[in-house]
Amino acid sequence: MIKKKLSSFHYKLIVTLAVIGLIGIFTAGVYANSGSSREYHLKAAFLRYVAMFIEWPENADARETINICILGKVPSFKGLNSINGRVVNNHTLLVRPIYSVESAKEQCQILFVAKNNEFELEQVVAQTRGFPLITFGDMEGFAELGGSMNFYVVNNRMAMMINQETVKESKLSIHPRMLRLVTVVPDVDETTAIN
Repeated sequence: MIKKKLSSFHYKLIVTLAVIGLIGIFTAGVYANSGSSREYHLKAAFLRYVAMFIEWPENADARETINICILGKVPSFKGLNSINGRVVNNHTLLVRPIYSVESAKEQCQILFVAKNNEFELEQVVAQTRGFPLITFGDMEGFAELGGSMNFYVVNNRMAMMINQETVKESKLSIHPRMLRLVTVVPDVDETTAIN
């Protein structure tokens, strides 16, 4: 009933904010009391909701899947794989490992760069610059280095950072309301949309 009164976007935004709020409440316990599986389930949930707010170019939007590719070794692939097969904005999420940046540019919409990878972060950023691909680092400082987004921990809670310039160069759009949920680098007015 509520969904009928609210637009589809507003309904998704309310659900997203509620989930992210719950994630924030439980994050401290996740980091303090559990292993990497729970941490990566949490990161998978963030990736799923980020995918809701990304708009790829029209020719890419016709596809049926959003490929979330994992570059490097993660402590818990099972955790990240927990969103495999979920549907976001009429696209099925497919989570899979990938072994080169070139393959990522050809096959992926979101590239999750693991903390433990054999690739230099600067190389990953340089090789993906300008491609319609969100590069998401599993380490602090990745967005500041030129990646699209990264996870970081503040006050024992997981948070996300977005590099607006990198996203803009990739010719992708992220709904401006998402900017209220993340830290933006470089520091700019949150009401500015990414086009």
